Amino acid sequence: MSVDNIDVDMQHPDIQPEDVQTSHDTDLFEDDEDEDDDESGAGHFTDALTHHPTSISQPPTSISQPSTSAMRDKRARDEVVSEKRRFHEVNYSQTLRQTVYEQEEQINNIMREMEVIRQEAQDRIEEQRCLAEEERERHMRDVNEKTQQWEAALKQREQERRETHTWQEQQEAQLRKNVAEELAQHKAKIKKTKRWGRTIDQGDCTDDIKQLAEELARREAELITRKNQELQERERAIFAEMERRLQLEVEKLKAEKENELANMEQRFARCSRQQHAGTEMDMDQDPTPRSTQQQPRMPQKSQLKTPCLDAIKKMRKARGATRKIRLVSVAEDADAENPMEMHREQSPTVEQEPPQFQPDDAYPMSAMENAVSRGVEAALRRIFINKDIRTSAKRSPRRRRKQDDELRIERAAELSHERDLLLGEVRRLLKDTFNICQDADFIVHQPTTCEDVYSYEYEDGPGPDTQNLAFDLKHGFSTPWNAKILDILLEKLRTRSMEEKWPFPRSDGYFKVTLEDRYKRLQTAWRAAQPKITAKGILETGAEVEERLIAKRDENLKSICQTTRRRNKYTRRATILQKVIELKKDDKDEDLPAWQWLQKLIKTLGDDGMSSEESDIENDVECVLRVKNMTWRRGIERELSVIDNQRVLDDDIFAPQGSKPMKRIRAPGNSTTLRSPVTGLPKALYDGKWIDGLTKGQVERVDVSNEIFRWMTVAIA
Repeated sequence: MSVDNIDVDMQHPDIQPEDVQTSHDTDLFEDDEDEDDDESGAGHFTDALTHHPTSISQPPTSISQPSTSAMRDKRARDEVVSEKRRFHEVNYSQTLRQTVYEQEEQINNIMREMEVIRQEAQDRIEEQRCLAEEERERHMRDVNEKTQQWEAALKQREQERRETHTWQEQQEAQLRKNVAEELAQHKAKIKKTKRWGRTIDQGDCTDDIKQLAEELARREAELITRKNQELQERERAIFAEMERRLQLEVEKLKAEKENELANMEQRFARCSRQQHAGTEMDMDQDPTPRSTQQQPRMPQKSQLKTPCLDAIKKMRKARGATRKIRLVSVAEDADAENPMEMHREQSPTVEQEPPQFQPDDAYPMSAMENAVSRGVEAALRRIFINKDIRTSAKRSPRRRRKQDDELRIERAAELSHERDLLLGEVRRLLKDTFNICQDADFIVHQPTTCEDVYSYEYEDGPGPDTQNLAFDLKHGFSTPWNAKILDILLEKLRTRSMEEKWPFPRSDGYFKVTLEDRYKRLQTAWRAAQPKITAKGILETGAEVEERLIAKRDENLKSICQTTRRRNKYTRRATILQKVIELKKDDKDEDLPAWQWLQKLIKTLGDDGMSSEESDIENDVECVLRVKNMTWRRGIERELSVIDNQRVLDDDIFAPQGSKPMKRIRAPGNSTTLRSPVTGLPKALYDGKWIDGLTKGQVERVDVSNEIFRWMTVAIA
């Protein structure tokens, strides 16, 4: 562009100054830019064109490269013309490099995170693989154990089969031998008989045969007669035993009915006295003469016949003729005119007697015999008609030992997870049946009434309701009522096992014993929640019962805490001694026998030989443990302190895990343990004065072992 053109442009105000950096303008900044940016000039120029679209609309001017003088003139004109705009090239390479570097850093961070995630995934996969391998090994170990057990059982069966087969072969060989010998003897006899027959006449031989046949028939008749007599005697003995048992049952029922009627007699006598007193009061207030009042009747003479025998004969003659139930009821209504009339329901075998006034010390024998006969009739009806014969649960000692051994073997063969599963199913059945969540909820269980239990055991009562089971918690599980409920629960448990297909089948005896144990626990929980008689002779209130239960629970928790602490103490001491002895063996130290003696001492005492402790606070600052005194144990406080301090001293060997060691205070004034002394220990571990103060019976109960435990004095060097 020439100078004339520039002047023309400036003279016209409508023409705007040129904003586009032309090829001539690029040389104006050569002094300011580095020579290294020559190659990037075109790129920056293109960027400038891109960011300024208004300049692109102007057509580029194609002018040849100006000379140096022209460039000086242009610079001079730029100084004169102030409205000329100049553009500097912007170097984006630094920003681009920064952006690329940040992106690379982000990519590297993402890759590192991906690597960490991949490593964690591999660790989890490896952990799962290890767990699966351990589970597989445990399963294979269980399978191998089962296989070994079955193989041992099969080997035993095979050995028994071989022994049986050998015994059978021996018996067969012996039998063949005996048969051969007898056959030889018979052949010899036949030959002898033939020779003898040739020497005698035919008539004499016939007579001998007849005599032998008669003798044989006579002996057969005697044998049959003796056999029939033995069978008859045996039948008579069996019938006599049955009759004796029946008489015993009848006598038992009669005694129970007589006891019941004696109680009823006292109640009736009391009611009669009350009514008689009320009658006398009415007579004193009644103005009518005594002659117009009704005179009391004298008691009639009791009948001589026994209704019990009549009832038995009736049941034997007309077995199954009637199924009605006759009850003996007692009305305790004070408004009744004559309570004796409500009780005088006579059976068909007893004559009806008019109501009479009975003295205080007399009760009609006919009514008592009637009640006894009704009880016997109900028992016989249950036996002969309903076929409800309650068999005795008693077992012979041999059978009891056999069943106990089978149950013990069955329990010893099961695994811990199998027993946990079966116990959980038993608890679930009891929870579903009695609507409880835990044993403590059973304290609100409503037991059955004594009338229902008595009616079921001694009369024709219906028994437990299968839809609403209620235990007789005042008695054990062996009573007929509770035994019936346990049988119902056993049937439900067996049905569940078949429906749900439990993987571990068990015998009925196993489940029966488990249910009996659960009943004992529930009965103990229920009895503990019942009000008891206080020292003042009155029943406890609800608040007192609750307070007693809370105190008992706290006592149990305290006992459990002390037991756990004592066992942990034994385990910790045994572990310390084991580790120390291993190190001493490696270093071959001289004090190894002393540590081995301490280990023997701890193992001989066991966890029961460790002293209990009580938590306490000393000076309101530090929590301490006061060690209870064990009067029966020899003083070994110094030896135990050596073991306990070893854990603290060897902190580089024993990791500082678990609770912080607390200060233990051993003093004669501490409380004495309530636990019984450990029996069966060597005499050296018992206190000499304590042993001397025992009686002969107490020494026998302690059962001091004859093992010689050589005592050793241990001290820290």
